[in-house]
Amino acid sequence: MNLLQSTECRWLSRERVVTRPFELRVELLLVFKGNDKASFSDFLGDTKCLLKLAYLAYIYWHLNTLNTLFHDPKENILTSSNKTVALFKNIFSWLYFSRK
Repeated sequence: MNLLQSTECRWLSRERVVTRPFELRVELLLVFKGNDKASFSDFLGDTKCLLKLAYLAYIYWHLNTLNTLFHDPKENILTSSNKTVALFKNIFSWLYFSRK
């Protein structure tokens, strides 16, 4: 069974590239183990790699939310810059605490 044939391809846009594999990690692990794809199944079975994938999914979700907010007709440069600065402060603090 080909995984791409059994799923919709439109989820490959925007942040879904990272979040969808994280959501389907159990199913993907079963498929990769069944097809003898050891490198992929090892990645999805490793807790540290899953944490990195979850972290990336979370960041992409925030970036997509921020991008959606920018399209609001009431949005201006001041509120946009405040939201952007707040997001990047959060990202840098997450990076700082993830290295500890």
